[in-house]
Amino acid sequence: MVNHLLSESSPYLQQHAKNPVDWYPYTPEAFAKAKKEDKLIFLSIGYSACHWCHVMAHESFENEGIAEILNKNYISIKVDREERPDVDSIYQTFAQITGKNGGWPLSVFLTPEGKPYFVGTYFPATSRYGIISFPQLLQKLLDVFKSQPQDVRKAGDEILEVLNHVGEYHGRETPKQVNIKALVGEKKDPNAIFGGILDRFLDTLDFNDGGFGGAPKFPNFSSLLFLMRQISEEYLHPSNPEDRQDTIALASGVKIALDKMMNGGIYDQIGGGFHRYSVDAQWVVPHFEKMLYDNAMGLRVYSEAYLLFGDEKYKRIVREIIEWLQREMLTPDGGYIATMDADSDGREGTYYIWTKSELQSILSPDEQDLCFRLYNVSDRGNFEHKTNILTVKTSIPELSAHYKESEEKILDRIQNLKLQLLKHRQNRVYPHQDTKIITSWNSLLLDGFFAASRIFADSQYKIKIQGIIRSLSQFLITKMIDPQTNHVSRIFMENKVKIAGNLDDYAYLIQALIQDYLNGGGPSQYSRLEGLFRTVMEEFWDEKSFSFYYSPISSQDVPIRPKIEYDMPLPSPTFVMVSNMFLWGEISGDSEALDKVHQMINQYFPKLSKHSNAGATFFLLLHQYIYGNQEVVIFTTQESQDEVSEKLHTIMSDFYIPRLMFMPIYSSSGKNKLAESKREAVHYSSISQFSLFICQNRVCSPSISKFENIQAAFNSNFLPRNSLK
Repeated sequence: MVNHLLSESSPYLQQHAKNPVDWYPYTPEAFAKAKKEDKLIFLSIGYSACHWCHVMAHESFENEGIAEILNKNYISIKVDREERPDVDSIYQTFAQITGKNGGWPLSVFLTPEGKPYFVGTYFPATSRYGIISFPQLLQKLLDVFKSQPQDVRKAGDEILEVLNHVGEYHGRETPKQVNIKALVGEKKDPNAIFGGILDRFLDTLDFNDGGFGGAPKFPNFSSLLFLMRQISEEYLHPSNPEDRQDTIALASGVKIALDKMMNGGIYDQIGGGFHRYSVDAQWVVPHFEKMLYDNAMGLRVYSEAYLLFGDEKYKRIVREIIEWLQREMLTPDGGYIATMDADSDGREGTYYIWTKSELQSILSPDEQDLCFRLYNVSDRGNFEHKTNILTVKTSIPELSAHYKESEEKILDRIQNLKLQLLKHRQNRVYPHQDTKIITSWNSLLLDGFFAASRIFADSQYKIKIQGIIRSLSQFLITKMIDPQTNHVSRIFMENKVKIAGNLDDYAYLIQALIQDYLNGGGPSQYSRLEGLFRTVMEEFWDEKSFSFYYSPISSQDVPIRPKIEYDMPLPSPTFVMVSNMFLWGEISGDSEALDKVHQMINQYFPKLSKHSNAGATFFLLLHQYIYGNQEVVIFTTQESQDEVSEKLHTIMSDFYIPRLMFMPIYSSSGKNKLAESKREAVHYSSISQFSLFICQNRVCSPSISKFENIQAAFNSNFLPRNSLK
């Protein structure tokens, strides 16, 4: 049996192409058919790595009896939320405003005119745990529609009206409710802004098991990033000596989270990479799918954690994630695939779990002793059917003391153990991979690679990362950006692009390309960024409410144009874009962009400052706005640029500089207004190798032209690595 999904390229839609349900893709034809035949629409949203999507598919969508009910009475539409996050966003909001938990699969019922009427998530094929069965739900909704069609349509109209207002923020009406600069005051005390925000984070920060709140636990990488940046600033510039102790206490909470996650089952101890979330509060049992975006954000967070705390284990995790990405997620085209499934061989997690007897059959007695001690392996196990999810239960120093061997020797033994288990694991049934390449997720990854390149500045591994950066940057520029229109596509698959980019595709891409430009990307990158900024303002800017829509103006097939202000769990595309505008305004001298940044921060602060984790990206922007960018501008001669750049990167890798704007200038001309403002102090004819400035809030140090003076200047301005170890 086949349906209308057979010709779709989405791996998720292909998973349903042979269901007895007569699925349609999200097309005008499907909606027209529903209206013509006066049938309710069943809109099912999921993604290919979603475990509960698979469960509902096997229980209901492969059931011919249920399919018969759907085919006779409904028009059934399947949506891949990774292809159409705009559609997903609308109906996740619908779930939230009706008091239900969102998630996937999302089951939405629409009127024949396409207006939302009822929403839920997973429904079992037979009623259990107090949840109505899917067939009962279908019949009940159908009966209501047949007996009260006008009431159903009226409800749809009212719900759509509510969604329209949820998607609008009327902050423009009262933009002067708060003035951030005034709140900071003449004393330059950011605690006036961040004190209450940090209190809300502390209310949920788990100092025992790490992370925020209880089960289920998500990594919340953006929150950890914000806390680390706030910790560094408070440690460098405490209001009074007692504050530094509070900062150290907060730092310990962040380190607990970082350590517990990397040592828990949420992290793949053998192959590397983070799973999506933990179903328990101790990070032991993960929801086993691996998402590209989690690991992209993990790269940045653990890279910055290494520079802040100086702990070598964070550097090892970054390297492991990169090796996993290169081994299992990289495509021949140069982009990285979206997801790895939670399920394999018909069960969730089968690819990742171990019985003690299986490990005994693989490993020598010495290897067994190390494995069981390191990963707390037992006969009873810590997962279903007496299996073990490997979690680290002892430290390298403890193992070194136990075996009376150096830590280097222990690390070598662990690496050999991992390689042996990885080789054995590769003989198992491999999880399904969703091979589409998503612009926004790959752009987050490129940003993560830039962060990682800083921590390997003094090693050969940096050369490898630089090659990875060049390859991914080239893929995104050549495949995902139309050079004629500066429009960005969202999906690359089967050697072609599809679907117009949403705000996150543009925002994350611009964020990464700004990093590329600041690391010597040159005039062509500057021009490309100019074009992308123009397109964003044309396609997404809402002048009425002074904010950004999520879907482009050209999008005609959504009932409303949503706005995404919160992190969920990806960084808010709205505030990534505002952060881009802030950087670009500084670089280009675009005062209009800076004016918009000031206005948006002031108008959104009353709303978003009441949150913690969901507002983390806004707080990162606020942090950047209040404390200012940390600018390192260096002018070099063409002949000495490579030598100077290499030495400078080595020096910078010894410091935590989270708001760094590194601007190497290799010629006597350019468009970078921020760098050009320093040029008047530089006479190229007198430069022997370089002339360097350290600037913050448009105040610059005197020119530095000797390497031995750079180290002292950095010590005075930035936080040295190991300060908070």
